[in-house]
Amino acid sequence: MKPLKLTINAFGPYAGKEEIDFSLLKNNNLFLICGPTGAGKTTIFDAISFALFGEASGGSRTIDSLKSDHADKSETSYVTLEFMVKGKMYSITRYPTQKIEKTKKNGNIQVVEKKHSVEFLLPDDRVISKTTEATKEVEKILGLNSNQFKQIVMLPQGEFKKLLEAESKDKEIIFRNIFGTEKFLKFQDKLKEKQLILKRKIEGDKQKREAYITKIDGNDNEELNLLIKEDNKDIWELIRLVKELIGADNEKEYLIKKDIEKVNEEIFKIKEHEIKSKEINNKLQLKEKVQEELNYLEEKKEAMNERQEVLEKGRVALSLIHLERSINEAKKEIEANKLEIVNKEKELQSNTKDLKESKEHYEECKELEKGKDRLIEEKSKLNAIISRFKDYKQKEILINSLKQQLTSQEKVKDSIKLKLENVVNNIEFLRNRITENAKKELERVQYGNLLSEKQRQKAELMEVYRSIKKYIDLRDEYNLLLEKFNIQENIYNQAKKNYDDGDILFRKGMAGILAMNLESGVKCPVCGSENHPEKALVPENVPTEEQLEKFKEDYEAQKVLYDKFMQALTIKNSEIENQLNDTITEKVERVKEIITIKIEVNELKYFEAINSNVVERGKAIAKEIGELVEKIKNIDVAIASKKEDEDSLVMLLKNQESLQNISEEENNKYQNLLTESAKEMALLQEIKENLPKDMESEDEILIKIKESENKITMLEVNSKKALDVYTRIQNIVAENKEALLQKNNLLVKWNSILSEKDFEFKLAIEKSCFIDSNDYNKSKISEEELKIIEKEIQEFYQRLKSKKDQYLMLQEELKDKEHIDIDLIIKSLNEKENELRELNSKEKKIFSRLTSNKDTLKLIIKISDKIKEDESEYNVIGELSELANGNNLERITFERYVLAAYFDDIIKAANRRLSKMTNERYALKRKAEKGKGTKQSGLELEIIDAYTGKERHVNTLSGGEGFKASLALALGLADVIQSYAGGVHIETMFVDEGFGSLDPESLDGAINALMDLKNLGRLVGIISHVDELRERIEARLEVSLGKSGSRAKFIMK
Repeated sequence: MKPLKLTINAFGPYAGKEEIDFSLLKNNNLFLICGPTGAGKTTIFDAISFALFGEASGGSRTIDSLKSDHADKSETSYVTLEFMVKGKMYSITRYPTQKIEKTKKNGNIQVVEKKHSVEFLLPDDRVISKTTEATKEVEKILGLNSNQFKQIVMLPQGEFKKLLEAESKDKEIIFRNIFGTEKFLKFQDKLKEKQLILKRKIEGDKQKREAYITKIDGNDNEELNLLIKEDNKDIWELIRLVKELIGADNEKEYLIKKDIEKVNEEIFKIKEHEIKSKEINNKLQLKEKVQEELNYLEEKKEAMNERQEVLEKGRVALSLIHLERSINEAKKEIEANKLEIVNKEKELQSNTKDLKESKEHYEECKELEKGKDRLIEEKSKLNAIISRFKDYKQKEILINSLKQQLTSQEKVKDSIKLKLENVVNNIEFLRNRITENAKKELERVQYGNLLSEKQRQKAELMEVYRSIKKYIDLRDEYNLLLEKFNIQENIYNQAKKNYDDGDILFRKGMAGILAMNLESGVKCPVCGSENHPEKALVPENVPTEEQLEKFKEDYEAQKVLYDKFMQALTIKNSEIENQLNDTITEKVERVKEIITIKIEVNELKYFEAINSNVVERGKAIAKEIGELVEKIKNIDVAIASKKEDEDSLVMLLKNQESLQNISEEENNKYQNLLTESAKEMALLQEIKENLPKDMESEDEILIKIKESENKITMLEVNSKKALDVYTRIQNIVAENKEALLQKNNLLVKWNSILSEKDFEFKLAIEKSCFIDSNDYNKSKISEEELKIIEKEIQEFYQRLKSKKDQYLMLQEELKDKEHIDIDLIIKSLNEKENELRELNSKEKKIFSRLTSNKDTLKLIIKISDKIKEDESEYNVIGELSELANGNNLERITFERYVLAAYFDDIIKAANRRLSKMTNERYALKRKAEKGKGTKQSGLELEIIDAYTGKERHVNTLSGGEGFKASLALALGLADVIQSYAGGVHIETMFVDEGFGSLDPESLDGAINALMDLKNLGRLVGIISHVDELRERIEARLEVSLGKSGSRAKFIMK
């Protein structure tokens, strides 16, 4: 990063707008920032740091205290930094949190609080306005975060020695970004992830196997049951014992099944005996019941004899009832005939009177009918006249019809002419449209190709959107997990520190306790020396062994949680990397030409902006697809109608020919009608001339004809009606006389029948069993009642016979048989069934155990084989993972091993400058000693003092010595970075103070080292009050202090 221009407004001690244009330095790459204390020299560093990272260069200044107290309260505080990285220009403006006074129109003053905001202009003209997003983009561009920037590029007051004294893990983060060793970390993480996956898989399978083992039913096998409960059990011994148990259970199951079969046979025999015994007991009970029924039936025999007598008398009475009915019928007929004879005599008298009156009326009508011939002759004359009138009317109707036909035919002729014109116009229209649609087929192909391309683009954008959405979700999950991890890491580090410090104090305390009893000349039990010039002392706050153990337990517990979070982070990071590298990069690459923003592969983490653009382009493409589909749809309709149009054109051409023929025919019809109409008009005139001049109207003649016809009809009807009445009454009189004679004859006949039947009935009574007619009437029973009595008697005797037969059969069958006690049989049966249930229960239990143990054994063997295979792989992967992740003798990770090589180069470069600055007294050295406990090391520094020949930690250096070592390390780091041309380009260095602690000789060495940087083209800015620097450095940025605020300007010698 190389600054080009810094603009400060109302910032720190600078009340107004100050522009610091670094391009004015030209070739003076080394410049001094000087001025009185409090003038604002360090504020320039604060401004650069705030512009880039949103925070001041020193930790003591917060962003809400950066606005100048000298500035007007209505002035807005901001910083703008224009800088260059890898040849690309950037411009970033930040506004700190501040309060601004605004004057309203009414003169009132309003205080507005403006929050921290940013405007970051990128080379592709994108503008980032979110503070967090802008900071992340800066970190990505520079390859450094704020802390790393202060340790490498900008060395502010109080921050200078942090890189020098930083622990391995802090240096590792800085060097990783600089030298791009993430791939080695990823390799470690992937090994660890695979190790954890295999470990989890094996542990999961072991848990499954353990769960299956707990399902084994060991029955009374003590050895097997004890083995099941053991924590570290011999699996293959357990499998052997289970197999033996299964064999024993198979034998037991076979023997129990044999016993079950035997008991079932005994139960069958007992049940068979029970059935036969119940059958005998039931028959004995039935025999007693039948005996009782026989006794009852014998008692009812006398009543049945009485019913038999009633039946016989009823049958005789039934045989005589037809004679009684005949007598009654004859009596009814005699009475009816007498009544009919009286009625017929009255009717005959009335008919005779009517016959006389009808004869007289008929003779009167015959006399009137003589005038009918005159009326007929008059009607004939009138009909001859009306015939001529009808001929005239028919001609008139015919002529009117011909006129209507002429009018209609003329319309038909004109209609066909119009249709023919329309057909000709339609033919012309279709020919033009068919030509146009032929052109649209080419458009259809073009639009179709464009539609396919747009649909492909839409599909690819959808894939990118989904992939990025998934990546963002994963990243959010990772950040949430990372927050939890950071909290746990702090807890873990504190627990580890407590344990490490406690362990050191405890050991020191042990040495002090031993030293208390040492005497001169007596050997030390530890080292064997007899001289004890510096005895160890017992330090304060030495923990007890119990307290140390508690520290250890807490440390180990927190380490488990720490490792758990680390593992989760590793897995989640792997998912993110897979999503990014395997999915998103490829998909985004495919849509680079579709979306409107510029995309670089190393800028793919700005997915929110990409996705926003994807959605926007997706909507635009979807709209284009809709428009294309509509166009294609319209074209398809036109193309589809082309065939219809061609068919329609053929039809219209045929129709044109047909209409031309029809038009010619209709014209001929019209001419024929004109000729026929003229001919009929001439005939009408001829008929009119032959009609009498004084002739009445046709209607009057028709009325006279109608009147004559009515008179003739009336005469005929009246004569016929009178004759019909006279003839009908004659017939009625004759019929009634004949009927009266027949009724009298019938009355005589029925009187004779009555006498015969009455004699026959009385004779039958005397000959029958009845005493008299009263006895006969009492004995009368209906035929249905007779049948019921007869059936009752038959059923009684049949039942009596059936019971006698049944009794004799039971008596024979139960000879020598006695009642059997069923309860004794049931008791014996229950005992056997209980025995069977016990055997079934045992068999079921053994079968269940056998089935379960067999299935469980198969699963245990299968899982054990799988575990064996996975453990073989884990032995290889696990060892590699442990080595790569620092669980080795050197306690150094694979990545840190690589970084150590880079660090050695940095130390070599740093020592070249440090040697000059210290007259070859000091040299930096990477600490080779392993860290304590599980603490990983490899990047700590020690200082070699040529005067003492000893090595010691860098934090033992004095202020001036520490400044020289820090400066040398920073310069060496810059040299190595430039030589390796990694992801970080350090083209600038700012140093705030530190030179005042140097003696003249050391100061001269430091200035010479900085001069070397100037010659290499790097920009170096120094804040210092040392006068010698003013004389040695040609370019100065002088900061002056005034009542209205500070000012800054470049001065060149």
